[in-house]
Amino acid sequence: MLELLSSLSAIPILPLILISTVFYLVGISVYRLYLHPLSKFPGPKLAALTLWYEIYYDVYLDGQYQFHIKELHKTYGPIIRINPFELHINDPSFYEEVYASAPRKRDRSEWVMRATGFSDAFFATVPHELHKVRRAAVAPFFSKANVRKLQPVLDKVIDGMFGQLRLFLGSRQVVRLDHMTSAYANVVDIVMEYSFARSENRITKPDFDPGYHEAIAAGSYANFPIKHFYWFFKPLLSLPEFILDNILTNKRQIVKGQAIAAMTDANTMSTKSSTAHPTIFHDILSSKLPASEKSVTRLTHEAHTIIAGGTFSTAWPMTLAIYHMLKQPLLLRRLKDELAAAIPDASTTHHADLHTFEALPFLTAVVKESLRLGYGTTHRLARIATEEDITYTDASSPELSKKYTIPRGTPMGMSTLLLHHIESSFPNSYAFNPERWLGADAARSEKYLVSFSRGTRMCPGINLAYAEMYLIVGRLFRSFGSEQVYDASDVGRLRLFQTTDYDVETAHDRMFAMQHLDSKGIRAEVLPN
Repeated sequence: MLELLSSLSAIPILPLILISTVFYLVGISVYRLYLHPLSKFPGPKLAALTLWYEIYYDVYLDGQYQFHIKELHKTYGPIIRINPFELHINDPSFYEEVYASAPRKRDRSEWVMRATGFSDAFFATVPHELHKVRRAAVAPFFSKANVRKLQPVLDKVIDGMFGQLRLFLGSRQVVRLDHMTSAYANVVDIVMEYSFARSENRITKPDFDPGYHEAIAAGSYANFPIKHFYWFFKPLLSLPEFILDNILTNKRQIVKGQAIAAMTDANTMSTKSSTAHPTIFHDILSSKLPASEKSVTRLTHEAHTIIAGGTFSTAWPMTLAIYHMLKQPLLLRRLKDELAAAIPDASTTHHADLHTFEALPFLTAVVKESLRLGYGTTHRLARIATEEDITYTDASSPELSKKYTIPRGTPMGMSTLLLHHIESSFPNSYAFNPERWLGADAARSEKYLVSFSRGTRMCPGINLAYAEMYLIVGRLFRSFGSEQVYDASDVGRLRLFQTTDYDVETAHDRMFAMQHLDSKGIRAEVLPN
């Protein structure tokens, strides 16, 4: 034995390590390229071989992989292998299969959800059954009935917004419209009010207090590094709470503080019953969920995902709606005429019921077209069928129709950033055209609008998002016009200031749409009528 150990010790360690590494790399390369269950799927060999292909586009080039995937589909077809273990499909007819409804089950991809940094939130929950439990505790508060009860809160925020716009009248001071919509949809003015019955009233601040908007935008840069280098970030995210509070943003501390306040409120039940609308977290705390589901960490994770979803994914479509109405006088004239017919007295707009706005066909078309070009979540939200293999038929070339079997357990995803620009679904897809939601094209457009996803993982905030959009777009343009289009009863007119299509173009995928980093935002002046 001693002789054996002595002979082994004589073998140079470094060459042995190098040889072992070479054998490992060759072995894993052969497996991924030729033996892996996904090896039969088309796509670039380098993407199948290593995650560094994706890392280059999403980390080094800052959220460009989705755009590159679009080009890959042009080369390889509607279903492609985009990394060693994941498929991407760009076929709207297959959407209901990937994002299936009950009773079929779909898990999320744990690897993709790492990018959120909040694994305990229901949005990022991987297993189907646990997600079902967590979602059930939140979803009722976003029902149509509860959202309608929230209209006084929404109207109050819009009143505050109008008050600020009046201060800008004739001042030549530039207003950031994207900051304004973020303040409207932001956690502290809508989502926080809905979640905790508390508000910091950002909408009434002189500059609409863009701090939270900018914090989320800046923080989104870390999404893909966290996903790809989770081994490095996980120890940081696992640090004790008191350490995280000191090294992470004060916004995180604020949200955590609200969760603690809800947990420690001695009058939790009376607080809920005394408010004019339900609050999410008080009811979670009083629900039958196990204690592990009511911890500070989980509530904080839940709050952060609701905040981000309520801020960017809703505020950006609102901004697009305002921008395109100000840019296109004919569309604005049509919208203002419809609003004036429904609400003849502009001074009573704040009393108009949500039903009034929802019943207006052209306003509805503007809202839906804004949601289409706002995308919702831009990143591919991969799903995993754990109980069944899935069959996909590539019908892009009928004479060469080919069937693929997607093995159970395989992450498979689609992206609104691509689906909303498939010309067969949305002709002239990059144009802002509300007409596509009216007449003969409406049914087709409705079928392929997936801003809120579909199936068992569909965004529960859809009703709140629609309500926010109907009210802000409807009330704003019943009371304000543009430089060219206005009514005698208007409070003032909005004129775009050094803002072009470049400023609303989606240039980066950071889980949500991010514009060109050198853009100065969507800006306008408020002119007297």
